[in-house]
Amino acid sequence: ILLEVRLPIRPITVFTDGYLLTVKNVSPDRDMTIRITDMAKGSVVYENNIPEVQSAYITISIANFPAGEYKLEITGTPSGHLTGYFTQE
Repeated sequence: ILLEVRLPIRPITVFTDGYLLTVKNVSPDRDMTIRITDMAKGSVVYENNIPEVQSAYITISIANFPAGEYKLEITGTPSGHLTGYFTQE
């Protein structure tokens, strides 16, 4: 398991198999932005705005990401911010 973040009212679970990063949002009630940053370079390698109607189950291909440490940020609109880190081997 990459990371798991659960909020009391709006649980969000994030996990990876090394090829896909999967975000499961049990209560999709807002638009969100997902950003992945390469920690070694400090550069954003993925960023996407997800509308509320598509935010229940999201998959992101990470198969071509170089080995290294990455920061995952999920920001909800109008509020909410979750951060996690993962290693791509």
